[in-house]
Amino acid sequence: MLRPCSVLVLASLAAAAQSPVEVRFGDSPQEYFGSALSSFSDTDGDGREDFAVGVPCDGQRGPLSGSVKVYRGWPSCERLNLLGSGAGDLFGSALARIPDLDCDGVDELLVGAPGNSLKGRGSGEAILFSGADARILLRLWGEAAGDEFGAALCAVGDLNGDGLSEIAVAAPGARANGRDSGRVRVYDPLDARILYTFSGDARGERFGTSLAGPGDMDGDGLPEIAVGAACPRLDRPGYARIFSGADASVLYTFGGRRTWELFGSSLAAVGDVDGDGRGDLLVGAPASRPGEATADGAMGHACGAATLFSGGSGTPVFLFESQESEDRLGTQVAAGPDLDGDGIGDLLVSASQRLRPRAGYVDAYSSRSGAHLATWTGLDAGDQFGASIATLRSSAGSGIAILVGAPTDGFRGSGVGSVALIEIQR
Repeated sequence: MLRPCSVLVLASLAAAAQSPVEVRFGDSPQEYFGSALSSFSDTDGDGREDFAVGVPCDGQRGPLSGSVKVYRGWPSCERLNLLGSGAGDLFGSALARIPDLDCDGVDELLVGAPGNSLKGRGSGEAILFSGADARILLRLWGEAAGDEFGAALCAVGDLNGDGLSEIAVAAPGARANGRDSGRVRVYDPLDARILYTFSGDARGERFGTSLAGPGDMDGDGLPEIAVGAACPRLDRPGYARIFSGADASVLYTFGGRRTWELFGSSLAAVGDVDGDGRGDLLVGAPASRPGEATADGAMGHACGAATLFSGGSGTPVFLFESQESEDRLGTQVAAGPDLDGDGIGDLLVSASQRLRPRAGYVDAYSSRSGAHLATWTGLDAGDQFGASIATLRSSAGSGIAILVGAPTDGFRGSGVGSVALIEIQR
């Protein structure tokens, strides 16, 4: 069933023809279909990328066991249905596309199950599946109860010169330096060897809330690893730390401006968008408060923001802010397609409006000028449209598409969830 989604396209995109939006729905109440999204390899040769959808509260193998559905192209059809191992796994909470490891021409899919309890309740698991046939290529587990291993995942890039990408897996609940200080490990996916281990500085930081592989930021030819620590229970703004892929040294630590910003809740590798030859990073802070306090001392609460940082200098390039309380702009950030035709991919920033009687939205910004290009909004209050976002590429004509998850969409029942596919033709 197709349901239209509200789409507002600003003047700078007037030349882009917007096709109808395809919407995929979950199957059951409270399964939160669309909690995570990832693009995937084009497996049917139609020139359009496939995509994966996380359904962490699916109950096919017990309550909250979770699942992941992989769809072909668009219009989409289901190709794979991957299931969690058992009750409470929350399989599908995080997804990452990993460049082809088994030389079959299809990328692989890394899936996080932070609720898995093999090594203690909520110790967590990450499973690497063959993108071609869903064979399990690798299984990794957390070390202790409460680790939440697999809550965030990413492909890092080739660190050891074997031509294959390494993978990073976060355990934000790990007690590396106190409860919920957090830990991130970087693995060689061929033999599960741990290359690097990074840990949060102090209790409650939730280091590993988010991960990204921003590419080479220091010019040594090796990619770096970016880790977000939102510090949700601390009177700190949160931070994002960039580690060298060569020796694990700290290249940058980007911090928020004020306490309780949840800076680092979301990260996105966006490529070299400022033209300095280094990878850049987009960081979300969904609880940020804009500007200065008013005369009566009041400031908007959880308006949200996102900041683009230059990989070459480590300095902010653009700051995108909301002025509306509880918008939560920066809920998710992503590298977008080239929407304004300047030859450089643009930036996507979502605002889930989780605690507002609104649906949520996704903004697009020019990576070259910082100009606001477009806004896509959900239909119904409480949908959390924008809780996940991804971009699909196409070699079929000039089509590109944006995926937006709304995991609490109640159109087919409370918390069933949905994913909207918005195609843009040039």
